[in-house]
Amino acid sequence: MSRKTFSVEALRERTNAYLANDAKRDGEARQALMTVLESILHETGNYNGFKYLTRAEVAISNATPGINTTPDGQFIDDYRARFAGTDRTRVKYF
Repeated sequence: MSRKTFSVEALRERTNAYLANDAKRDGEARQALMTVLESILHETGNYNGFKYLTRAEVAISNATPGINTTPDGQFIDDYRARFAGTDRTRVKYF
């Protein structure tokens, strides 16, 4: 069997784009991609963390963000309010 290689960086970039641009309300596909990408990043020594996407970073206008911020983009001090009603699949991997 021949060995195939691919660019982990390209997969990370494509996954990040999908996580920010997917219009489906059901995050099942986003969660599956996150699981696969995290596994590959860890196995190849390329995991550098992630961040939750703010409303301004999610490309879909009516989509729920990964984290709530103030109107000027600052984090909300109250942790519960920061994540109230958010979508945990709206993230960006580094």
